[in-house]
Amino acid sequence: MKMKAQTKWGWDHSIYLFLGGLGAAAYVTGAVAGFASEDWAGISKAGIIFGVIALGVGYLILLIGLGVPKNAIYSMKCPGTSWISRGVIVVTLFLVFAGIHWIVTVFNLSITLGRLLSVPAIILGFGVMMYTGYLLAANRPIALWSNPLTPMIFLLNALYSGILATILVSALFVQGAIDQINTLGLHAVGGGAIMIFMLVFYVSATHRMPEGRAAVEMLISGTAATMFWFGVVIVGLLIPLVLELFATQMENPVMLHILAAITGLIGMLLLRHTILACGVCASQSCTV
Repeated sequence: MKMKAQTKWGWDHSIYLFLGGLGAAAYVTGAVAGFASEDWAGISKAGIIFGVIALGVGYLILLIGLGVPKNAIYSMKCPGTSWISRGVIVVTLFLVFAGIHWIVTVFNLSITLGRLLSVPAIILGFGVMMYTGYLLAANRPIALWSNPLTPMIFLLNALYSGILATILVSALFVQGAIDQINTLGLHAVGGGAIMIFMLVFYVSATHRMPEGRAAVEMLISGTAATMFWFGVVIVGLLIPLVLELFATQMENPVMLHILAAITGLIGMLLLRHTILACGVCASQSCTV
């Protein structure tokens, strides 16, 4: 049976999915840090501000992709059957709560109000991180996407990216928070290690269908192999892991944190794109 990869989901979708997950996770990282001691105040502010901006940009890309304003409204009308509807609703609600929290944070209005707003926003943030995985998993003819581990891969991708983004912004703009950044770096190491572990299971679980085997072949030895092995595994996971481990042993590790964050974020964008690009299905049933 002839196999082919889908072509409708390209770089614009990859960037939107990446910014959506990254933005929500950076916000959640900052919001959770807001419940810690005063030493974490700068980290909290960096994560919240950057996260909402990143997700807002991603949301704008989504709206542009929908074409006209009425399409954005129509996209919300079928939450019972459509993951796109559910996603747009969850992202919109998240932006409402997180956006108000963003204003409170930027203008230093009220710590208590910020914490109250962050509770529903954190819950919705996890919904934003996971819905894109469920959106892809709903495409049954595409074995790589309908893999039951897809939502978990996208959640881990988002959390790892959000921590790295918070590290990057904090290293650039927050003074006197090296200990806190080092702590985030260790969390990034743990997240990267779990991601490597889960990717092995993800690829293994896709072999059950012929189109799944074709997708895995494309991913590990075909047209997407260079992007996957060099871009995702080496640049996105192994290099940040090594840099962050070295950073915790140095007195002034700011540059290592910056390099680790940049390489990791590049790799996580490439991971989302390779998953989309390797969406292989039988030609007669491929409708995406």
